[in-house]
Amino acid sequence: MVLKTMAKKRALSPKRKDLPTPPPSADEAQGSPVRKESTWRFDALAGLGLILVIALLYGHTLDVPWYLDDHSVIVESDRVADWRLALEGIFSSRGVAMLTFAMNYAIHGLDLSGYHLVNIVIHAVASFFAYLLGKRVFRGSRFLPLVAALIFATHPLQTQAVTYVTQRMASLAALFFLLACYLYCRGRESALGRERFDARFYIWYGGALLAGFLAVQTKQNTAVLPVAIFMIERWFLNREPVGQIKLNRQIMLAAPFMVAPFVVFLQQIVAPAIDGRAVQEISSFHGDAISPLQYLFAEFSVVWLYIKLLFVPFPQLLEYGYAVSETLLTPQSMAALAGLLGLLGVAVWLRKKDPFVSFGIFWFLLCLLVESSLIPLDPVFEHRVYLSMFGFAVFFVGLLKFFLTEKRTVTVLLVLLVVTSVLTWQRNELWRDPVSFFHHDAKYASNPFLAYSHLGNYYHQRDEFDEAVTFYEKSLESNRNNPKLYKMVGFLQAKQGNVAQSEESFLKFLEFGLPSSDVYYNLALINAERMDFQQAIDYLKKATDENPELSQAWYIYGMLNFRIRNFQEYYRAFDRLTMLDVNLANELRKLQ
Repeated sequence: MVLKTMAKKRALSPKRKDLPTPPPSADEAQGSPVRKESTWRFDALAGLGLILVIALLYGHTLDVPWYLDDHSVIVESDRVADWRLALEGIFSSRGVAMLTFAMNYAIHGLDLSGYHLVNIVIHAVASFFAYLLGKRVFRGSRFLPLVAALIFATHPLQTQAVTYVTQRMASLAALFFLLACYLYCRGRESALGRERFDARFYIWYGGALLAGFLAVQTKQNTAVLPVAIFMIERWFLNREPVGQIKLNRQIMLAAPFMVAPFVVFLQQIVAPAIDGRAVQEISSFHGDAISPLQYLFAEFSVVWLYIKLLFVPFPQLLEYGYAVSETLLTPQSMAALAGLLGLLGVAVWLRKKDPFVSFGIFWFLLCLLVESSLIPLDPVFEHRVYLSMFGFAVFFVGLLKFFLTEKRTVTVLLVLLVVTSVLTWQRNELWRDPVSFFHHDAKYASNPFLAYSHLGNYYHQRDEFDEAVTFYEKSLESNRNNPKLYKMVGFLQAKQGNVAQSEESFLKFLEFGLPSSDVYYNLALINAERMDFQQAIDYLKKATDENPELSQAWYIYGMLNFRIRNFQEYYRAFDRLTMLDVNLANELRKLQ
């Protein structure tokens, strides 16, 4: 008792008047028990650990081939082949990401390993900023932020954003997003215990604004950054008395982050809409036309698919073949919406009881908001969860922390990290072999037509036409409403000499009423082969009516009309060819 009294008196004894009490440091203000001088050493070790883990899980992906959009976005892109074009277009949609692809191309051309290496480095840096941001969430703990960052780094759902080269757009945008949040936190921490913001705050804050701008210019899903900044402020930065600022000032600090998203909104949504373009045309969805509301109601269920994959990441697919219902108020969509509203209600209820779980739920749903709302896109893609994964990591760590001690929480999480790491390594191994990869998709997708179509494309690119036709036909068995496949199969069957099957495929394509000049031309050749000249001429007339510049069609048209002694049409074709192709016109003249 005497010792306690003496200790209390010593603690309450006044300090010397000539030594004023300094303001608390950022670590002290946040209640961190870690000594400031040792923090950077642990951070360096944490960063090194993240790099080693990511190198182990992704090091064997340097030879993963190009997939799907890689060809149009990178391999065949003029903006990538000429970095000057990419630099000029930096303020256009996803301009920052395109500039990084152009820099890759300028250094090593189309050598795949360089593109994959940059993707892996981006993932490592993003994971480190997830760790640094986690320190602001799990204040006073060394290991929980690191474990949360490891969940972010090792979860198998992250593979699509890292191993699929084009989806660098998702991981790079997330890196800038997390960097902006971290820099904002550093700025606020520099002002703890001070009545006014000083120069250090404005330097950190300016860096955060720049990172936010780069995030939005890389991918539009980061437009929610102002809300994320406000959430971090409300949940974690404004907790201590020395760091509290009023609500109106918090809003003012988050508001400037709205400028870049607002400019992108004007450029990419409002301006095209003023020009008369529908939302479906503005989006990047290339499938059957769906309305914004149809897409929104479908996404209620898709979000639950993402949640399921977070806890049970199997089976993972490149394309899920998710069917969007034309009916809005289905039992499934209503149940999914009710579930999401209930989840939000739980997050609100836990706001003060368990801020980690609450924050994690809000962050996860917030980062899906842009791509799961009213702008129709392909309904499901795993890379859209990349940034949301930080929210899941905070949620999951916070949930275990609520029930277990920190030591047991770390132990359980480390065991789970071993499991996720194995799954990630296996998923990356599958990416290395397109045939096995798409067979996996075909096996587990609800509708395998896309997987079979991709297998057909793979064999077609390798001039293995028999295999290509086999998989195209399998795709058509799963989805008869695919005109492009009918055309492709028709061309390949014609190359194989299967004239009757080729004609049948072309005629099925014509039923869709799409532009068909090349199909009409090929049908004309088929009928000319069987000596049905009049039918061939009719098809050629349709081809040239649709595309008057099709010189080869005019040549065959003139030749067949000369054959049946219709000299009026022969001379008409000759006159047209003299304007289009003099060499073909001279060849046609030799028939006289």
